[in-house]
Order: sequence, then C-alpha cells, then structure tokens
Amino acid sequence: MLEPQPLDLEDIEGKILSKIKREIKLYADGGDEWKDIYEEVEGLNNTFRILEITVNDIKQRLKSAVEGLLADIDELVDWDANYQDYVINLEDVRFLIKKWFPDVLEEVKE
Repeated sequence: MLEPQPLDLEDIEGKILSKIKREIKLYADGGDEWKDIYEEVEGLNNTFRILEITVNDIKQRLKSAVEGLLADIDELVDWDANYQDYVINLEDVRFLIKKWFPDVLEEVKE
C-alpha cells in the first residue's frame, strides 16, 4: 500500500494536461497529412479544453471542501487561555473529514 500523500492538484493537472498536449502535438506534427487529421486535432483540442475545465472544477470543489472542514474545526476548538493552546476531540475531526470528503475515503477502500 502506498504511503498517504498530500493532495497536489497542480501535479495531477499537469500530468493530465501534458498527456493531452502530447497527443495534440503528435497529430499536429503530421506535416503533409495535416489536412487529413485536422478534425482529429480539433477533437483533441476540445477534449483538452473540457479536461481543463473539469480539473478547474475539481480544484474549486476540493478548495471549498477544505475551507468548510477548516471552518467546522475552528468551531470545535476550545482555547485554553492558560497554555495558549487549543484542544479538539480527534473523533470530531475524524467525523468532519468523513463529512467533507465522503467519496474520497470510500474510493480508496475499494
């Protein structure tokens, strides 16, 4: 099993988009056959745009979920004035992670 890693959306986006760009370049480098493959290149360009929009949507949804999770955690925090520290129940954090990222954990288990 792989070690858990921080979510790196820019890396994921880069990998997806570089594969699409590579395909577009392969078709575009067709030289004399350019006219024959023009429609295929246009199709790949459209796919690229759709994936770019999808990746941006995923980024926004994850950002929103993280902001919601952090806001909920802030509501649960009890500040201890004596120690300038805070206390939060770890079960509450576990519940909030499941609340804000329900599909992520389920997908990993399957």
